[in-house]
Amino acid sequence: MLVSPGKNESGNDRVLEYDSGAFVNSNRKIRKSVATFLLAGLMLVGLMCDVTLAGVKSFDFDVQGFMSYYNAASQQLGTSFKGYVKSSRGTGNNNEMIYTLGFTGTENLAASVWADIDTRAVKQIIMISMKDATSIIHGSYGAVMAVENNIFIEEDRNKILNFMGLRGDNMKRLENGETLNFSIEKANYTVQFSDTVGYWLTIEPK
Repeated sequence: MLVSPGKNESGNDRVLEYDSGAFVNSNRKIRKSVATFLLAGLMLVGLMCDVTLAGVKSFDFDVQGFMSYYNAASQQLGTSFKGYVKSSRGTGNNNEMIYTLGFTGTENLAASVWADIDTRAVKQIIMISMKDATSIIHGSYGAVMAVENNIFIEEDRNKILNFMGLRGDNMKRLENGETLNFSIEKANYTVQFSDTVGYWLTIEPK
C-alpha cells in the first residue's frame, strides 16, 4: 500500500519504502532485492517490445536529450540521479529502438525509452521506481520536469504530485489499483502501481 510521509512511533520522519508490494516505514527491514524487482519490471516492458509505436507522435528530443533534461531537473531537485544508457536493441517491427536506462545515485530507479530507429526521437518513456521516497517522488517527478522542460512553481508541483498519486486523494486511488491519467503541456501521463514491480510512470507525447 501507499503510506503518506509523516512521523513514526519514535518521532522520526517516515520514509516511503517498497517491500513485497507495500510502501512501509524505514525502520522495517527490506527483504526483497530491489535489483530483482527492477529486472522483473524491465522484463515485463521487454515483452511489449514487439508492439509497434508506428504513427505515434515523437517528442522534440532524442534519448541523449531526455537524459540531459533529466539530469538538469535532478540537479534542481537536489538529487544526484543521472541517467545513462545500459543497453539498447531493436524491436520486432523494425520501426523503433528500445533503450534501457539506469541512474547513478540510486538502485531504485530504471527506465525504458522507445525511440524512432531513424531519427532517434523519443516516442515513449516508462519510468519504474520503488522502495524510497527520493527515488519514487523525485525520480518520477524529475521525468515530468524533463519532458515539460520547466521548473514548476510550488502550486503546480503540489497539483502534479497529486495527479501522480504521490499526494492527496489520488494516493488511495492508486493503492486501490486504479490507473491515473493526466496531461500537461507536452505529454500525456499514465500512472500505475504494481505489487510486483512498484511505481510505473508512462509518458507519451500529446
